[in-house]
Amino acid sequence: MFLGIALAAGLVLLAFSLYVSEVVRRGAFEPTRLPPRFDLEVLHVADDRVTLRPLAPNASGHWNEAGLWGLRWPEGHGRVGRILETGQNEVTREWTGFDGELFPGIGARIDPAAFPLDPRVAFGIEFRTVRYRSPIGQFDGALCDGSRATWVLFVHGKRAARPRKPPYSYPVLPLAADRGFPCLDVAYRNDRDAPASDGLHWYGLAEWEDLDGAARFALDHGAVDLILVGYSMGGAIVTSFLYRSDLAARVAGVILDAPVLDLKAVVDSGIRRRGVPHALVRPGLWIAALRLGTGWAAFDYLKDAERLRAPILLIHGGSDPVVPVAGSDRLARLRRDIVTYLHVPGATHGTAWNVDPAAYESAVCAFLDSLPIAT
Repeated sequence: MFLGIALAAGLVLLAFSLYVSEVVRRGAFEPTRLPPRFDLEVLHVADDRVTLRPLAPNASGHWNEAGLWGLRWPEGHGRVGRILETGQNEVTREWTGFDGELFPGIGARIDPAAFPLDPRVAFGIEFRTVRYRSPIGQFDGALCDGSRATWVLFVHGKRAARPRKPPYSYPVLPLAADRGFPCLDVAYRNDRDAPASDGLHWYGLAEWEDLDGAARFALDHGAVDLILVGYSMGGAIVTSFLYRSDLAARVAGVILDAPVLDLKAVVDSGIRRRGVPHALVRPGLWIAALRLGTGWAAFDYLKDAERLRAPILLIHGGSDPVVPVAGSDRLARLRRDIVTYLHVPGATHGTAWNVDPAAYESAVCAFLDSLPIAT
């Protein structure tokens, strides 16, 4: 009898662990292409203000929080800013439209992208398409020319919606372009119209080769040194490049915004948020690693932090529910000699600029101006 109970319990544990491993694979490693969720209703629109209310209890975060946020609806995009009035389950905010017509009754959602997506529209910055290669094929990047011999390479994070082609309006972009830096928006595997390899995200273990191809293009076309800017998973790709590429010595500075520095900690946190019992998390992660053929230690970019050499501006929100801020805290402690750390209380994943744009831009400008780089 006891043997039967033990066997049944073991089968249940195995089945649930397999389920956890599948959730990990789909949630972390398979590129997601989720349709946008418009969970806010527009109640009123005027020239400079908009009133919103949520359509569900778990509607888009930040709709009633201070900061600068994008507002998207099926046919357009704008920005909401200062809160003007609050009512019962609704808020009125300053409003600026970018494209499309917003009208009462339409469904919308909050988006951290608080600029027009096209840098030509957002900042008046012109880009041209350039092509570079990695071991898996040819990629299209977007280059803004500049007068200096230091190029800034931007590496985006994992995207839940269908990936768009570069360029993209990063808040760092105008700060770099205004200083004369050529800016290259980098595409990597699994991006739209890009080579896909095995179709999985590898958090830098594979994608660093695509960034390496972009870096070689920059150095072959006039760059003397490089500044790398990585967001979320892009931070993992940048850090992996610093460990693996023979071009790492050409990197004069690094900006990491909410970087994935220890994927196991990120996945563990996500699984726990789903309410999975602690006793079942470890076997689920073990099976996931077994199925992927790679141990979790390979995704830990903190264990060799002493090998990092370039100055780093590290930015992370204190309330990030996706990538625990503890990873950035740890890097800041481990490498006080090279890390400048901007910790933004209250900011969630990748929203440090939205919550405190003045502090964000001040930190970026001071960092860029402090680097001993080619003119």
